[in-house]
Amino acid sequence: MEDVLKLYSFGAGDQSHKCLDKAIVGGKGAALIEMAAMGLPVPPGIVIPTSECRIYLKNALKPDMQRTQLDQLTDRVIKFYEQSVVPEFGYMPLLSVRSGARVSMPGMMDTILNVGINQANHEEWKTRLGAECYQSCSERLISMYLHTVGHGVPDTLLDQLTGAIGAVFNSWNSERAVAYRKMHNYPDDWGTAVTVQAMVFGNLNEKSASGVLFSRDPATGENFVVGEFLPNAQGEDVVAGVRTPRQLHQMEQWNPAMLDEVLAVSGKLEEHYREAQDIEFTVQDGKLWVLQTRTAKRSAEAAFRIAHDLSIEGMISKTEAVRRVTATQYRMLMRPWIAPDFDVEATLTGIAASPGVVSGVAVFDSSKATKGAVLVRKETSPDDFSAMVQSAAILTAMGGATSHAAVVARAINRPAVVGVLEAFDKIKEGDLITLDGSTGRVWVNTVVPVVGGTLIPEARVLVEWALAATQAMMLHTASPTTELPKAGRYYVSVATLATQAGFRALLKKLADAPLLTGVLGFEQRSRALSEEDQKFLSLLALSNTVAPVQADSAKVTMLLKALISSSVPKKLKSRWQIHLPMTASDMQLETLTDAEWGVVRPVKTLKDLLLANGPVVFDAEFRTRMQGEQTSLEEILTVLRKAGRSISELGGLLDEKDFVDEVLGI
Repeated sequence: MEDVLKLYSFGAGDQSHKCLDKAIVGGKGAALIEMAAMGLPVPPGIVIPTSECRIYLKNALKPDMQRTQLDQLTDRVIKFYEQSVVPEFGYMPLLSVRSGARVSMPGMMDTILNVGINQANHEEWKTRLGAECYQSCSERLISMYLHTVGHGVPDTLLDQLTGAIGAVFNSWNSERAVAYRKMHNYPDDWGTAVTVQAMVFGNLNEKSASGVLFSRDPATGENFVVGEFLPNAQGEDVVAGVRTPRQLHQMEQWNPAMLDEVLAVSGKLEEHYREAQDIEFTVQDGKLWVLQTRTAKRSAEAAFRIAHDLSIEGMISKTEAVRRVTATQYRMLMRPWIAPDFDVEATLTGIAASPGVVSGVAVFDSSKATKGAVLVRKETSPDDFSAMVQSAAILTAMGGATSHAAVVARAINRPAVVGVLEAFDKIKEGDLITLDGSTGRVWVNTVVPVVGGTLIPEARVLVEWALAATQAMMLHTASPTTELPKAGRYYVSVATLATQAGFRALLKKLADAPLLTGVLGFEQRSRALSEEDQKFLSLLALSNTVAPVQADSAKVTMLLKALISSSVPKKLKSRWQIHLPMTASDMQLETLTDAEWGVVRPVKTLKDLLLANGPVVFDAEFRTRMQGEQTSLEEILTVLRKAGRSISELGGLLDEKDFVDEVLGI
């Protein structure tokens, strides 16, 4: 556990105790520390590590201990600013207090800005910021503090900061944050870091602005910078969607030199991280400040295109490119699209925020969101998260491609169109809406024909790379004379072997290939994998997933006898798993387990699921059988949790949407 007073500073003062471990300082903190070390203009700040959050939450029933902890942390933070930042700035800056988990959780936890305004210094800040900017900052502090801490703003920096840090810690267990973690299977005991950073003001004057950019298009993956900015605005205005921002390229008319500087920062960060970045920035009176960078959330299409292009450009290897995509994303590329010959003009047009075509009934109230609904809102907030997950798609009247609605929609793979200014004029609750999240078009009460999706060329290339990188394939004629690779992950079908002796010879050959790993499976001789199936298997292999197989029971029995033989070396057992057919008996399973083989266990009953201690494959009728026995998925979840098993194992039972619904209990 970290020392209770060990904090991590960046951008000013003594920075000898650097930490880039996201498990300790969170993703936001690690990025700020690293950007400061790169020499980028980062407002100075200090990171309170995740260990402090865990200590704070552990003492939930001990308010005195929590208060003592917060007092110690606040004292250290203020001393850092007094000793390191005030001499540089010439004054004590206002502070932002932000959360920062080890993974991006957009909009799920709380933030408080402009901490430090009080009765003693309000005239000083009114002079420094100007009356209009000061009024906006003061009102924002009051509103945020009341919403997050639950009471009015105290009149000292010490008390304000103490309340803000405690509120951010508490937001780790907010309803929306808990729901988001369940959806993504993130552990509850991670905790959040807290970043306390000097405020810079994009709303200072007309030479100031705030913006967000993506170093590559997060919807399509195309290699050009996209983003949005708002002159004379704080950063929260951009992502909250309360004002529709300008496109980043329009900065050329506002301040061309600043656009060049912003693009240079984007390129430098993408090259440094070798990954598409989501970057937040503020311009204060003509000076650029970088506030955040992180791996950009992206659509499935963008994931394949970005991984492909980064490899072609020499930033990452082909193997790394393949590792950055998943079989789930591959399947998502096959979603339906609008028929090419459909030429009816769209009723409305907004900003394409998250790709996909969905038709559904318009609902304006988050409490009415259902699987067949399109959630229509002026803008979304973190409080709408559960409704966004429940809905088929999202449409907002305000906001841009970096708004809360857009970012979350991409993260949860929901089609979305934002910035549809006439939405509330032309859409009534109950209307049939079809939206195309790839083009921003919206049709109201119009039948829109759709066709099946097709793979983009970059996805086809990555599948080829995956096949080469993993060497995952079926060997239907596996035998002692089959030529095997020197290394890789193979899925070897052994059902074509006629004798135990031949199987034993194959096992010996596999054991003698020290770098070769994979799955031994059983396949009907009559069923052969197509070339496309073999390619897709390579993606499945990346996720340690295998396809269900069948085999003749007599042959299975014969080959299992060879598998449980004591002559099979342990080094083979440690590198290969046995993928049994559904017809395998409990005794065969137990015998293999006793023989120390790893088994991809067939799951036909809830008992099978609980007994499995590794990968599983579900009987196609498992879900129907459970429903017939009136066993709900929620009951299965409860049993699994009590057994210490992961809920992610249920993914094989459900389509993506149903899985989210069941896990969140919606």
